[in-house]
Amino acid sequence: MKAFVSIAATALAYAAYGFDPDAWLSKRAALGREAERVRALYLTAAECAGIPVEGLEVPLKLRDDGSPQATLWAERAKLVRDLHCVRAEDVTVVFHGDGGAEEGRATVSGGVVETLSKEDVSAWVEGHAKVEAKGVTLEGDGMFFSPPEGWVKIASNVKVVARDVEIGTSAADIAGLSKKKRKGGSK
Repeated sequence: MKAFVSIAATALAYAAYGFDPDAWLSKRAALGREAERVRALYLTAAECAGIPVEGLEVPLKLRDDGSPQATLWAERAKLVRDLHCVRAEDVTVVFHGDGGAEEGRATVSGGVVETLSKEDVSAWVEGHAKVEAKGVTLEGDGMFFSPPEGWVKIASNVKVVARDVEIGTSAADIAGLSKKKRKGGSK
């Protein structure tokens, strides 16, 4: 009975706040295709000639004031100009707050970051990845990132840990739509 009440409350919250399941499913399908395209790019880049780089550091997205929102460091990388991408190994991405302080980080064993547009960076991680930010840890193998969409897809061995998060009992809390403060910060 509790499961039914939770599902019903979530459905009511989604309806009350204008959640469109068809739009979400359509977006999910489109981003799934994008994940496969970027994974194919990763595999293709392995076969292409490129410029080898040791100790690569690249700002991934800049704010209006020129400061980076995230910075990528890679022990080894290959710049593949023909594919407009970077294929990197032993990667750390640091996410910076407004003042430049570290707000989170991702560590990955390998992957590719597209560089077609500084506004539309997406990445595929072929190996293991771990992302830690704002009290949440995502971990798994075969991970696709689309920062502009706020989307992460994990293919296997998924682990998600949320620290210091209180889950409420109202429909808005269950749907994640509550404006009330949660333990560890505001929503």
